[in-house]
Amino acid sequence: MVNESGHARVAKVEPVMKTEASKTQLISDDQRQQYRQEGYMILKSIIPQDVLTMLREECSYFLGYKDAQMDAAGETIQGISHRGKRYFIANRYRLSPRTWQFIFSPLMAQIAQAALGPNAYLFYDQWTIKGTKG
Repeated sequence: MVNESGHARVAKVEPVMKTEASKTQLISDDQRQQYRQEGYMILKSIIPQDVLTMLREECSYFLGYKDAQMDAAGETIQGISHRGKRYFIANRYRLSPRTWQFIFSPLMAQIAQAALGPNAYLFYDQWTIKGTKG
């Protein structure tokens, strides 16, 4: 849904992941400051293991989907994706309820708001997958 100002609105859903993200401050002031100064912050072990497993499963699915697209087209390169080396797979969260629920979870809201402020919006999502030889 898009509101009158053109910003996407997200329906409230129960996240698949159980997290204390909305109750606990996961990102320190030092991490926020690092993001503002250097453009990145390191959030060690912030995603629960079961959620990482789910994300790996979804990634594997979309990787197979991209390979199937390349096979159907008789190609090994599509755009900047190179089969078996590196993949850039965009805008797939709408095709996966599990990924959608992760992206719009309290955990991701807290991370986005820590980095970008209280009015963070999803503009673009992309899986970037690089192999050991890519």
